[in-house]
Amino acid sequence: MRRFLQSIAQAGSDENFLVWLKKVETLVSKILSLGMVGILLTAVFELCLFIMQEIFSNNALADPDKFSTVTLIKIFGLFLNILIALEVLENITAYLKKHVVQLELVVVTSLTAVARKSLF
Repeated sequence: MRRFLQSIAQAGSDENFLVWLKKVETLVSKILSLGMVGILLTAVFELCLFIMQEIFSNNALADPDKFSTVTLIKIFGLFLNILIALEVLENITAYLKKHVVQLELVVVTSLTAVARKSLF
Protein backbone atom coordinates (compact mmCIF):
# COMPACT_ATOMS: atom_id res chain seq x y z
CA MET A 1 0.00 0.00 0.00
CA ARG A 2 2.87 2.32 0.81
CA ARG A 3 4.46 1.77 -2.64
CA PHE A 4 1.15 2.49 -4.30
CA LEU A 5 0.82 5.83 -2.49
CA GLN A 6 4.41 6.73 -3.43
CA SER A 7 3.74 5.98 -7.11
CA ILE A 8 0.63 8.17 -7.03
CA ALA A 9 2.63 10.98 -5.40
CA GLN A 10 5.33 10.67 -8.07
CA ALA A 11 2.75 10.67 -10.86
CA GLY A 12 1.49 14.02 -9.61
CA SER A 13 4.92 15.62 -9.44
CA ASP A 14 5.66 18.69 -11.53
CA GLU A 15 8.16 16.85 -13.73
CA ASN A 16 5.78 14.03 -14.62
CA PHE A 17 2.95 16.48 -15.17
CA LEU A 18 5.07 18.51 -17.60
CA VAL A 19 6.03 15.36 -19.51
CA TRP A 20 2.36 14.41 -19.77
CA LEU A 21 1.45 17.96 -20.83
CA LYS A 22 4.11 17.90 -23.58
CA LYS A 23 2.68 14.62 -24.91
CA VAL A 24 -0.80 16.15 -25.03
CA GLU A 25 0.54 19.24 -26.86
CA THR A 26 2.28 17.02 -29.41
CA LEU A 27 -0.85 14.94 -29.96
CA VAL A 28 -3.00 18.05 -30.46
CA SER A 29 -0.41 19.49 -32.89
CA LYS A 30 -0.46 16.29 -34.94
CA ILE A 31 -4.26 16.28 -35.06
CA LEU A 32 -4.23 19.94 -36.15
CA SER A 33 -1.66 19.12 -38.85
CA LEU A 34 -3.87 16.40 -40.29
CA GLY A 35 -6.83 18.78 -40.21
CA MET A 36 -4.83 21.46 -42.04
CA VAL A 37 -3.83 18.99 -44.73
CA GLY A 38 -7.51 18.19 -45.28
CA ILE A 39 -8.38 21.89 -45.41
CA LEU A 40 -5.55 22.54 -47.87
CA LEU A 41 -6.63 19.77 -50.21
CA THR A 42 -10.22 21.01 -50.07
CA ALA A 43 -9.15 24.62 -50.74
CA VAL A 44 -7.00 23.62 -53.74
CA PHE A 45 -9.87 21.56 -55.14
CA GLU A 46 -12.26 24.49 -54.62
CA LEU A 47 -9.85 26.87 -56.35
CA CYS A 48 -9.48 24.57 -59.37
CA LEU A 49 -13.25 24.07 -59.54
CA PHE A 50 -13.90 27.83 -59.34
CA ILE A 51 -11.37 28.62 -62.07
CA MET A 52 -12.83 25.96 -64.37
CA GLN A 53 -16.37 27.20 -63.76
CA GLU A 54 -15.37 30.79 -64.49
CA ILE A 55 -13.49 29.88 -67.64
CA PHE A 56 -16.24 27.73 -69.11
CA SER A 57 -19.37 29.50 -67.80
CA ASN A 58 -18.34 32.96 -69.00
CA ASN A 59 -16.82 31.58 -72.19
CA ALA A 60 -13.57 33.31 -71.23
CA LEU A 61 -11.63 31.26 -73.77
CA ALA A 62 -13.49 32.88 -76.65
CA ASP A 63 -13.57 36.39 -75.15
CA PRO A 64 -10.85 37.11 -72.56
CA ASP A 65 -12.43 40.49 -71.74
CA LYS A 66 -15.28 38.66 -69.97
CA PHE A 67 -12.88 37.53 -67.29
CA SER A 68 -13.79 40.36 -64.92
CA THR A 69 -11.81 42.06 -62.21
CA VAL A 70 -14.25 40.72 -59.62
CA THR A 71 -13.46 37.18 -60.75
CA LEU A 72 -9.72 37.83 -60.47
CA ILE A 73 -10.15 39.26 -56.97
CA LYS A 74 -12.07 36.12 -55.97
CA ILE A 75 -9.31 33.92 -57.43
CA PHE A 76 -6.61 35.90 -55.58
CA GLY A 77 -8.64 35.57 -52.38
CA LEU A 78 -8.76 31.79 -52.81
CA PHE A 79 -5.01 31.74 -53.49
CA LEU A 80 -4.37 33.73 -50.34
CA ASN A 81 -6.59 31.33 -48.36
CA ILE A 82 -4.35 28.50 -49.51
CA LEU A 83 -1.20 30.45 -48.64
CA ILE A 84 -2.57 31.22 -45.17
CA ALA A 85 -3.39 27.55 -44.62
CA LEU A 86 0.12 26.57 -45.79
CA GLU A 87 1.68 29.05 -43.39
CA VAL A 88 -0.44 27.79 -40.49
CA LEU A 89 0.64 24.25 -41.36
CA GLU A 90 4.25 25.45 -41.42
CA ASN A 91 3.73 26.99 -37.96
CA ILE A 92 2.43 23.68 -36.63
CA THR A 93 5.26 21.74 -38.29
CA ALA A 94 7.87 24.11 -36.86
CA TYR A 95 6.32 23.68 -33.42
CA LEU A 96 6.48 19.89 -33.74
CA LYS A 97 10.13 20.04 -34.80
CA LYS A 98 11.47 22.56 -32.31
CA HIS A 99 8.68 22.86 -29.71
CA VAL A 100 8.88 26.63 -30.08
CA VAL A 101 6.48 29.08 -31.71
CA GLN A 102 8.45 30.98 -34.35
CA LEU A 103 7.52 34.66 -34.28
CA GLU A 104 8.56 35.30 -37.89
CA LEU A 105 6.13 32.67 -39.21
CA VAL A 106 3.31 34.08 -37.10
CA VAL A 107 3.95 37.61 -38.41
CA VAL A 108 4.06 36.43 -42.04
CA THR A 109 0.81 34.51 -41.55
CA SER A 110 -0.81 37.56 -39.99
CA LEU A 111 0.32 39.83 -42.82
CA THR A 112 -1.06 37.42 -45.41
CA ALA A 113 -4.38 37.26 -43.55
CA VAL A 114 -4.56 41.07 -43.44
CA ALA A 115 -3.75 41.26 -47.16
CA ARG A 116 -6.48 38.74 -47.89
CA LYS A 117 -8.98 40.63 -45.71
CA SER A 118 -8.22 43.91 -47.49
CA LEU A 119 -9.28 42.38 -50.82
CA PHE A 120 -12.87 42.22 -49.62
